[in-house]
Amino acid sequence: MSELKRIFSKSYQYTMYEYEGNFILTTVCGLVGLFTIEVQLSREEEIKLSKKGEKFISSLASDISSQPDKYAKRKIPNNHAYYSAMDEERKGS
Repeated sequence: MSELKRIFSKSYQYTMYEYEGNFILTTVCGLVGLFTIEVQLSREEEIKLSKKGEKFISSLASDISSQPDKYAKRKIPNNHAYYSAMDEERKGS
């Protein structure tokens, strides 16, 4: 099983992971009913991450949280191996 590495985290807002060489951002969305959206960063977003760090991730997470429908097509499918790795990471916490 591939290792999941937590990069950044801000409680009740977002967590950024590296998984199999890809960066994945989990963002909390919703006002009454909370849910998360997991998206893989695009190459352009990875470049911005390398230049601006967590400030960029915080801004991107804020945009995802306020406009989740805009990112719906980028949502990682529920059967993706990333979720198994995330479950293992949570058990270890």
